[in-house]
Amino acid sequence: MTGPRLTLSGMLGLIALIAIGLGALRFASVYWASAVSWVLLLWLCAGLLGVIFRRGSARDFWVGFTVFGWIYLLLVHTSLMSTTLSAEMSAGIHQAIDSLLPFDAITVANPANAIEAQHDHAVRLIRLRALADMYLNFAFAVFGGFLALRFTARRDQQTTPPSEEPAR
Repeated sequence: MTGPRLTLSGMLGLIALIAIGLGALRFASVYWASAVSWVLLLWLCAGLLGVIFRRGSARDFWVGFTVFGWIYLLLVHTSLMSTTLSAEMSAGIHQAIDSLLPFDAITVANPANAIEAQHDHAVRLIRLRALADMYLNFAFAVFGGFLALRFTARRDQQTTPPSEEPAR
């Protein structure tokens, strides 16, 4: 049994997606955060259409993608559940971002600007956290899609009778 294969155009698209994602993380602004939010929502809605209109293994992927993507979105990005659980689910990535971008007040040249610099740093951290959460949401959805493909491949393998070959 072979796993899902990635075509050359699919690989180029994946590399472009990663490059755009890294650019968004490097220049975290309100525009990038908004754009990534809309793209995530667009993909999750497209996943719903994939569930409705696709057939076969393509539909299996979209079922996993949609279920995992929407569940992650609802659990982490909404207040439908305990805020403690929501905070715990994303605490690891938030701590990683915070440790990568520590604020050092000593490096601020003018002490009068220290409060403004600290505010700018906090806003940047909030945007980076939001972008990281959205990227994790997308990665979780893709994982769900491939997991669904794996499950259906196993199911199909178990339900398909072995071919009968004549004994030699």
